[in-house]
This record gives sequence, C-alpha cells and structure tokens, in this order.
Amino acid sequence: MLGKKATFLVVLLGVLGVAWVLGMEDILPPQQLQPQLPAFHKTLRKLDLSFSGLTELPEGLRYMENLEELNLSDNRLTSLPSWFGELSSLKVLNINYNQLDMLPESMKNLKNLKRLTLRANRLRQLPNSFGGLGELEKLYLEKNRLEGLPDSMKNLTKLKVLHLDENGFTEFPQVITSLSNLERLYISSNNIEALPIEIGNMNSLQTLQIEFNKLTFLPEIIGNLRNLKGLVLTGNQLRELPDSIGKLKNLIGLLLIGNELVTLPTSIGDLDKLQLLPLDMNPIRTLPSTIRNIPAFEELSNELKAKVGIVFPEGPPENLFDFD
Repeated sequence: MLGKKATFLVVLLGVLGVAWVLGMEDILPPQQLQPQLPAFHKTLRKLDLSFSGLTELPEGLRYMENLEELNLSDNRLTSLPSWFGELSSLKVLNINYNQLDMLPESMKNLKNLKRLTLRANRLRQLPNSFGGLGELEKLYLEKNRLEGLPDSMKNLTKLKVLHLDENGFTEFPQVITSLSNLERLYISSNNIEALPIEIGNMNSLQTLQIEFNKLTFLPEIIGNLRNLKGLVLTGNQLRELPDSIGKLKNLIGLLLIGNELVTLPTSIGDLDKLQLLPLDMNPIRTLPSTIRNIPAFEELSNELKAKVGIVFPEGPPENLFDFD
C-alpha cells in the first residue's frame, strides 16, 4: 500500500486495464512507486504518469508487457533506460515536455508503436535504429534541436503525419521525400532555404506547412503534388511562384502572407477549388485577370482587386523592389 503521507496517488484498475495518475502536493519517489506496479503488469493497458516530477522511470514499468498507452509528458526525464524497448506492446507513447537529449537504440523494438510524441525536448539527433518503428503512423518532433534525420526513416512506410516545426533544419531533410504515404508535413519555423526536386515524389501529401523559413522560390516539380489541399508558405522570401502551381487542382488553401511577391502566375486561375488566398504583406503590383476564376477572388481586398489586369506600359522596372 502507498504510505498515508504519499500525496502522489496511483490508481490502477487492472481489471479494466486503465490507469490514472493523480498528482496532489508532493511526488512519490520512483523507488516507492516501483513495488506498486508489478502486480498489475499482466492486465494494465494504459498508464498516465504525466506531471509527476519524474527524473527517471521506475523499474517496475519494464514488466508491463501488455501496456499499450503510456503518457510520460511534462516530467524532468533526461534519458530513457536501455530496457525501454521491452515495452513492445506500446501503441501510443507521449514524452512531450521533458529534457531528453537522446533516445536509446532499443526504441527500435517498439514494433507496434503507431503514435509517438516527443514535442519540446532537447533532441539533436535520432538513433539510426529509428527506422525500425515500421508501424508508426504519427510522429511529433516539434520544438527540439534536430538538424537532420537518419536515413533509416525511409523505412517508416506507414507514416502519415510528421511534425518538425521549430527545430534547427537549414536544409529540407532528403529522407522525408522517401515517405510515399505521408499525408501531412509540418516543418515551419526552421531555416530552410530550398525544397529538393525529389519533393515531387510525395504524391500522397495533402498538407504542406513550411511557413517562416527562408524559401526564395519553389521548384516547378511542386506541381506534381496533385493531392495537396493546403500549402502554407507564410513568412518566407518568395519573389515568384512557378507556373506549375496551377496543376494543384485540389488546393483549397494557399497562404502567402509576408513574402516578396509582386504578382502571381496566370495559372493561378486554374485552381478552381481555391477558397483561401491571403496575400497580405506582399509588394503586389499586378495580378493576372485569370485570378477572377477562383473562389478566393471574392475574399481579396478591394485594393488587390484593383490591381487585376494592370500592365506595365514599358515592362516592369529593372528592380521591382525599388519603389523610390
């Protein structure tokens, strides 16, 4: 039994396979928690140890061979034990808001893992064995210190959702273009300057959010992303869009706020499903008349509508960005 003074109460309903962790005033040290766990190790399916002040994991966890969901978020963990991979039944793992700077190689043994959230840690790299997580469908790695991804990630063939916002990428990780079933990619607030040509291979992509980077252009191959519904490019340095943008027939939202665009290609008029086209904070000088064909035209400001069809009498000035 837990001591009367223990104000960290673990309520385990082994029959139902559910666990709740209720924090009160103080934290029961892991060494006191450890003896309480093995009795439930055969039946426990879910365990929530979030906001528990943990600096290390209790040894008793390793015996929970049928545990499917584990929440370790908002603790003070700096590492995971080498035995962590023994939790091979895990399907959902949440380790958000800790202080992890590396992951154990044994993570590769979590063969049933479908959802992994590691948001807001201190990770600089992922282990080469990371590609062993072959059942992974959703991966959240925002707010870390990643500068690259291991090549083994190409083996994550079932991955559909990938969050990489607020890391240290200066180049678009090439291995991402191998993820042929990826549907949603979020890689905003990095320092990426260009997209690789191979991005055209990502035929399943429906959402690409790459705002607040340093993109100055998009490759023509972007037009291959025929399933794309949302393209978020806010806060980059784009001066023009490729003509192939008009091939994105399923595009519903194209967010271009805060770039350096002076016009849009005539092919913009081919996007007959486009409902959202914010152009604020761009030095727009003219817009093609074809823009009237898209649903988003009605949402443009009167100022922008007035620039439709404007033609420079002698061609555009040599420097479109010199308005003096």
